[in-house]
Formats: sequence, structure tokens, C-alpha cells
Amino acid sequence: NGLGLVPGLPTATLPKPVQIKLRSAEELAEAPVSTIAASEVSIIDLGRPGSEDAPCAHSRTVVLDDPNRPGGIYVVPRMTQAEHLRKKKVKAWSFSQSIFAAWRFEDEQLLASACNKDWPATKVGKFIKGNDYERTALVCRKHYESFVRIYRRCAAQSTSGASTFGVSMTVASDVLSAAGVMDDAYCRPSDVDTMFIAARVREKGADKRPFSVKASDTLLRFQFLEFLVRVAVARYTKSEDMSPPDAVQRLFEDLRPPAHRPSTDLQEFQKAFHTEACDKLVRKHETLLKCVFSSHSGRYTKPGLEPQTSCKEFEEMLGEAEVFNEAFPQREAPYAFLMGMQLYADELYSLDFATMAHLEFIHGLGAAAFLSLQEASLEEKLENILNV
Repeated sequence: NGLGLVPGLPTATLPKPVQIKLRSAEELAEAPVSTIAASEVSIIDLGRPGSEDAPCAHSRTVVLDDPNRPGGIYVVPRMTQAEHLRKKKVKAWSFSQSIFAAWRFEDEQLLASACNKDWPATKVGKFIKGNDYERTALVCRKHYESFVRIYRRCAAQSTSGASTFGVSMTVASDVLSAAGVMDDAYCRPSDVDTMFIAARVREKGADKRPFSVKASDTLLRFQFLEFLVRVAVARYTKSEDMSPPDAVQRLFEDLRPPAHRPSTDLQEFQKAFHTEACDKLVRKHETLLKCVFSSHSGRYTKPGLEPQTSCKEFEEMLGEAEVFNEAFPQREAPYAFLMGMQLYADELYSLDFATMAHLEFIHGLGAAAFLSLQEASLEEKLENILNV
């Protein structure tokens, strides 16, 4: 950095040197030398004020290289930094203009749509009749958001990453045991196993379309909902003399502590991730993220469809990025995957719920950073991952 005289112009020596402070352009790094002494200056005749050929006579000016005349110069009015800052209007950050804008939140309409897909597919009508059936459906719709949280947590604990998401018998028993639902009379471990198997059986005469996922020894989302209704009826209608709707209501209340942490995790993660700082960071690394997504997607995508990232590919990517630690072990990768996924109403005849699009991949990566529990902001933790 330095100052120079304009070739070809007359000069003058100042009575005493003046200190001139240089400012770097905003897009450039800060200059190492910011203040320089000047004792000699070039003289420019700006003309007589008011004349047509002297537009800069009353203005601060700046001398620039003339692009049309090599070696020449031209003079234009100069805006001071204070004037620039006054005129520069910085738009407030908004979610609708961010890279996350297309994210689909789990609002009441989406939750109701998903519940309306799951409920008719269950066999609850076989053991709950009449008005109790409709009332039980209303209770399930009321608690469907909590149900989704429980299902996701249980499904994450039930998969190896390569298998289809569903809840295993062991995990289903564990969540009931942790909530104190099991007893020695009506909801014994053997009873729970029987209800699990019953919920897994597909009703004869039902929709003959094949499910998008192959049947396995785990419960799909609608089957897990049926399983919980079966448990509620077995546990509370006899021991507590409750109606089926009241029994289901009681079960969701008893399951609330196990459901609380996943619900809190998702809300706190989205609150921390959907920020200006994370938006800028993701945009900064957008090219890298697209390359990583491209190289870790498509293995299980059907030919002709847009490549998507499976849970197994997502887990492998986290391993390569050295994300796993004591607070976020490898077994938690499926949970981060599901935290990054949007809710899809149809999990029976569509596979959209099982693989990540690019925006969901970004959220999954953010969820992994969030779950690592390091002493840093989410932005800092995510940047550490991206810089590996």
C-alpha cells in the first residue's frame, strides 16, 4: 500500500506532512499499513464552480485510471465512508430468503395428513368398535406429533443403517419398560411380544398394492401406531377400567418423558440451525456440500431417479469426516439422519421418507454437529466438520 503522484500534473509541497488513513475495500483483507504520511501532492484544476465543464467543482473527488486512454486519468465525485454507510441499506436476514427456505416444517396440516395415511392402514377397527373407534382416532391425531418423535427415536435405535427404518421388538419393549407401562398382569413382556407380532401382520383383503419397503421383523410407522393402541387397550382398559380412547390418552401421557428429549432435540436443533450465521456458512461451502452429497448418494436409488443419500451412505460420510466422538457415537448416526429428514405423509407406497434429498442432507449434517455436544456454537461445530 502506498501513495503516489499523478504523472503529468503539477505538484506542490505541503507546509507540513499530513497523515492519510487508507481503508481497504470490504471484500479484501485488511491492509497491514493503514496510515501514511504525505508531504507532496498533485494539483488538479476542477474549473470554476457553476460552469458546465466543471461538474466536480463543489465535490470531493477521486482520481481514477482512464480505461479508454492508457496512462490517462479522469476525475469523478467521491463519496466518503460515512456517506456510503448511510446510503448502504443492509437487508435483515430472513428465513424465506435463506438456503433453508424450501424446508417443510411439521405443521398441523402435515401431521394430520400423515396421521390420515397411517390410521386407515391399521387394524384397530378389529378390536375397537363403534364410537370408541372414532374417539380413539381423535386421540391419536391429537398426540400424533409426539408419536412421530417416539417412532423416529425407536426406529433410529432399531436400524443398522443398511436396513429399512422400523421399530424392532427389543426397542419397542425397552421404551415401554422405561416408561413403566409393563406390569405383571395385563402387559407382561410375553404379552408385548404377542401384540408386536399382531401389529406386524397385514390384514387380509386390504389394499393389495405392495408396500414400498420389504416386510421385515420391524414395525413400520403405521404398524407401530397400531402396536401402541394395542398396548394401551391391554394395559389400561382392565387394570384402570378405562375406555379405549382414555387408555390411549393415558399411554401417551406415560410415554411423554421418553418422547420429551427427541422433541426437544429437533426443536432446539432447527432453532440453532435456521440462522443467518449457519445460512452464510452453508452458502460459503455450497460447492463442497454438493460434491460430498453427489459422492455419497445414489447407491440405493432406482435407475432414472434423482440420486438420494441413504442412511448407510450418510453414516459412511460422517465417518470419513471424523464426526463421531464420545458424545456422538456411530450408533447415533441414524438419529441424526432422521432429524435431518422432513416428515412424509406416505410411508407405505413411497420411498421418499427413506432417503435424503440435498436440502435434507444439509440438515442431517447440521444435526450431527448439533448432537456432538461440543462447547461451541452450531456454526463453529459445523465449520469444523466442513474443514476436515
